[in-house]
Amino acid sequence: MKTEVLKIKIEPNIKYQAEKVLSDIGMTSSDAVHILFRQIVLQHSFPVELYIPNQTTIDAMNDEDLEEIFDLTKL
Repeated sequence: MKTEVLKIKIEPNIKYQAEKVLSDIGMTSSDAVHILFRQIVLQHSFPVELYIPNQTTIDAMNDEDLEEIFDLTKL
């Protein structure tokens, strides 16, 4: 099968965290992107629903108490 290279820019911390999760489930970043692209082709849309958050959601996302609870740097 012929392949092409896909080059992306991503924050190093996000890349590290995602690669750790993927490694824990036996996948690589390439596997994850391959699955994402296949799902886009199969569904003819992005396979995850994306929303523009309302002000209540934005306030909750900016809540410092929640940052401590959902501190992703501790993963």
